[in-house]
Amino acid sequence: MMVSSINVQRDPDVFSVARLHRMLLICTELVARRGAIAQPLLDRLQREYALATLRDLDSAPHRRHQLVYSYPPRGMQREVAARYLGVGVTEFDGMVADRRMPLPSRIGRCVVWDRWKLDEAFSDLCDDNSRIEDVGEGRGEG
Repeated sequence: MMVSSINVQRDPDVFSVARLHRMLLICTELVARRGAIAQPLLDRLQREYALATLRDLDSAPHRRHQLVYSYPPRGMQREVAARYLGVGVTEFDGMVADRRMPLPSRIGRCVVWDRWKLDEAFSDLCDDNSRIEDVGEGRGEG
């Protein structure tokens, strides 16, 4: 019996989600012990973890509902912010354009949305009588 092996080239700069998660836990402890001097490393790991999670979800469509952080990041890039709110990227862009969602901030070359501002804007959406009264409406039920 002949077994064929597939030589998969992995990018040495790309870490798995599980490895990044372990690194995040270690770095969080490091920040707790050493203070602000280790914060830039934690920030970088949070961004890398969010990207790896999205990359992993894109490669495994059956696991898209499993976006799980050990804690939600404070600053979120566009795709992560949209997923955090439970909407698609196109819908999120529209909500930012018509100011239902806040504008992003620029940190260096990175464009991020503040989670607290997103939470506040999302709460305002719910307060504007935009709640669905009957969940079955619009789906051909009843």
